Amino acid sequence: MAKPSGSGVSSFESKSSLKTGAERFLSQVVARSLESGLRTNEDFLRAFPPLDLMRGLDSAPDLRGSILTKAVGFHERIARKKTAQSAAEDLRIALEEGVTTASDILSLISADDRVRYLDRARLFAFAIEDGFFTSKPDTAIDAMVFLLETALGEQILSLADISDGISFDTISNSLPSDELQRIVLAALGHGRRGEPLTEERLLDVVPLPTLVRHIPLDAFWTQVVLAKVAAPAGWVTAASVPPPAKERAKSDAPKEAKPASSPKPAPAKPQARPANGKPGPTSNPDVDSLLEVEPAGAEEDTARRRVLDRLTAINRLPPRHADLSTQILFSIDSMYADLSAAPSDDEREEAIRDAFPNEQHMATALLALIELLEPTIDVKDPEIAKADVDSLINVFLIEERDHRERSGSQRPASGAPTGPIPPARRTVPPPLPRGGNPMPPPLPPGVEKSR
Repeated sequence: MAKPSGSGVSSFESKSSLKTGAERFLSQVVARSLESGLRTNEDFLRAFPPLDLMRGLDSAPDLRGSILTKAVGFHERIARKKTAQSAAEDLRIALEEGVTTASDILSLISADDRVRYLDRARLFAFAIEDGFFTSKPDTAIDAMVFLLETALGEQILSLADISDGISFDTISNSLPSDELQRIVLAALGHGRRGEPLTEERLLDVVPLPTLVRHIPLDAFWTQVVLAKVAAPAGWVTAASVPPPAKERAKSDAPKEAKPASSPKPAPAKPQARPANGKPGPTSNPDVDSLLEVEPAGAEEDTARRRVLDRLTAINRLPPRHADLSTQILFSIDSMYADLSAAPSDDEREEAIRDAFPNEQHMATALLALIELLEPTIDVKDPEIAKADVDSLINVFLIEERDHRERSGSQRPASGAPTGPIPPARRTVPPPLPRGGNPMPPPLPPGVEKSR
């Protein structure tokens, strides 16, 4: 199967001559993790110390002898007679004394040979650490796209596997409204020609990198990479793969007795804000239902207008809010509601983090708010756009305080902290900080905990 069009994320190329698609996938993933800098040669030798490495090469005496000969300096005839334990001890001493390096050793073991002779589950765990997607957003997105495209290219994963794993529910809730409109228009066009909207045609409209950028990466990791690639290959156990979020929610929900009979419920309307102050769900259609309604249905439009009105009322509507998804806008609204009851620096940071489903959404929202609070900061500057979320949180808090001071001596809204606030804990690398007293700000006027 050809890779989806429009990817262009990684220029990494690795050829593998192993027999199965799963083996070739693993060979390329391990090679890329080292060549991209996600993992280092030293990391590899920590995952496979000399004894494990030499034992793994028991069935490849020529390769083990070559390592001892070229990296350590043994005579070839002596190297071939070394036991795994003796060879490992010599290799360990050579590393400690600087006679050889991790790079020297790894250069002698090809990507395919690592898969041929070493434990594959440990190789997979080494190459892709669980939770890698909490790293810098762009790096994590590139890595995820590479995993998916490589698995598709080796035919151990299908586009249907991807859509089934993350679900149409998640796709429809995560994509911005303009992307959903493009899907609907494409579906209507195909429908007139009697063609179904397949996963391949969906990715012609919304390329895989765009899909990955907008959907929480943990959904791809657990429900696609782990469940549909790693578990079938035996690199992780099926029991270790977390269930989909929907199933976890059902299993965690308290059991309630069903009424004897109940009328058929009316279609649910989106709830802009439940009593707990968190953002309520917007419309939740799957792709089929999107084909039956006009783009950006009236219910979602109503919910979006409400949240835009609330952010306008507190002067916190980002200048380019049209580019933000409704979900991100709801999260910003929820964040300000929770900040009003956060008296300490730790609680303010926790309120910010709790308002967003993932770090991608949080970074997007904070950059939009920083642009609003201090227009002189160029949020498109790569140094700023790729800053980690800790730095963005710190800058956001500083700019909130500065903006409040520039706005005059208005009294804070009910529920906003009025006493001394601890200073922000993190130092922000230039060019983000603008100087001044690094204190988290009071909240903008009009923010209340409950609506």
